[in-house]
Amino acid sequence: MNKVIDRSSFQSNPWQDKYSDQDQNYELAYQVGHESHDRNHDQSFEEVESQLKSEYEALCGDRGQNALPWEQAKRAVRDAWDQAQTT
Repeated sequence: MNKVIDRSSFQSNPWQDKYSDQDQNYELAYQVGHESHDRNHDQSFEEVESQLKSEYEALCGDRGQNALPWEQAKRAVRDAWDQAQTT
């Protein structure tokens, strides 16, 4: 099941303003959160966090220096995960 990523949720987060020039990178983080929730809906975010980190970093591999570090992208991944639980 594919869910639509609600970008308004991302844009309304207080932490996003600090990184507004990184919009494309946060979009990837939201994608990882939504898609992973589809596959792991029976687990908590904390249970799959290391897997999420690996998935995110693998997708960022070809972005090189433009990729956000996990600790910065993690909040967007978590937001997307939480959003996916409610849709």
